[in-house]
Amino acid sequence: MVTTVNVSPPTDTRQYLLDTYQALLGEVMRGGGLEVIAEQMAERLQRPLIIVDTRLVTVASHFPARDPGLAARGVNLFAELERLEPHETIKRLKLERRVRQIELPVGENGEAGPALITPIFVEEQLCGYVIAVGLSGEEDAYESQMLSCAAIVAAVEMRRLKTKITTEQKLGKVFLKELLGADPSKANELYRKARYLGYTLAEGYMMIVVAPDDAQPDAGMVAKFQQRLVKECYRATAGGGLIHQQGEQFILFHPISSSSSPSEAKRFGEQVVQLGQVSQLKVSVGVGGLHLGLSGIAKSFQEAQQALRVSRLWGNGRLTYYDELETYQLLLQSTEQLDLSKVSLGALDTLVEYDRRTNSELTKTLEVYLQCNGNITKATKALHIHRNTMKYRLEKIVDLSNIDLDDAEQRFELQLNLKINKMRQAVQPLHA
Repeated sequence: MVTTVNVSPPTDTRQYLLDTYQALLGEVMRGGGLEVIAEQMAERLQRPLIIVDTRLVTVASHFPARDPGLAARGVNLFAELERLEPHETIKRLKLERRVRQIELPVGENGEAGPALITPIFVEEQLCGYVIAVGLSGEEDAYESQMLSCAAIVAAVEMRRLKTKITTEQKLGKVFLKELLGADPSKANELYRKARYLGYTLAEGYMMIVVAPDDAQPDAGMVAKFQQRLVKECYRATAGGGLIHQQGEQFILFHPISSSSSPSEAKRFGEQVVQLGQVSQLKVSVGVGGLHLGLSGIAKSFQEAQQALRVSRLWGNGRLTYYDELETYQLLLQSTEQLDLSKVSLGALDTLVEYDRRTNSELTKTLEVYLQCNGNITKATKALHIHRNTMKYRLEKIVDLSNIDLDDAEQRFELQLNLKINKMRQAVQPLHA
């Protein structure tokens, strides 16, 4: 059974609404935030109140103690809210800007029950919705007026957050650019700027570098990706992260405090790849190591750049951590002093040249075969070719290069040369 509550209005409704608005606004001015708005309004209405963003993802909520049954089912309710996007009422709200009633599965057996929903607008931009579960009423009803009051105050807080994020990002971009080109003679000045912006350079930082895989990515997709990236970085680092765009790359400054760990920055790298997929943009990501102090930031950035170069070798939206590069670390360091195009790869050069002339895939076949530890069955499945085709290619490889695939020393040399060959392919376009 779904219960519907019609809250009894006070004698002087207009004065009570004004007092409620002033009380909520006072909480916001004291830094209470959206959670306090949800709590205060839910207690006044004695019904659960939820604030969601434009994607209908919950950003704040409160369930009064008088309704523990619904509170226990809150997680399921949140999931149901995210499925409302195609709902006709949601579409009308964007145009009508009024309180409307919707049905939600809030009963004990999942039966539908009423809820009131109203949009939150900040400077003509839709920013989210306020939802009161278990209430129903007309636009001029007391409950609807209370919900509109909550939406107005939520808009004030969302505007404050938007301004705060925008300002911090603008200052942060300049600051990050100075950090990446840190001049030792200006160390004291950078430390002062860091303290002003709320950053502690004595702690550890991990740099993350992101770049689209396509040479000429769609500008609209990049813009959507950037917007999501800024929001996610702010959320994941509790406002402590910075983002700087440099050419096609996005450079992320991820702080590691005493309460966090390097694994959090790595998980954020995984989220960045997923954000690219959501934005229909394939991106490669490189994550540097953890280092302390001002000089450590530049070092982690250099490592993230090197990890990105390896990610782009593989393509298709890859993520690479510098501390897991192993052999590639040595090769990456060598590229700064060594022209890899002039390094002889022995027998592998013969296969590379043959592939170039005949448009064949012997080099790739050899690489997969070695990765599968010489297991023809596994290599055949990985390449999606017939077993006989695999055997023919291996015979061709041996015939052209005169190598012994059963010799452990030769296999090691081939694996190393395959890595160098990939580095050859990466260095030219990445320096262009």
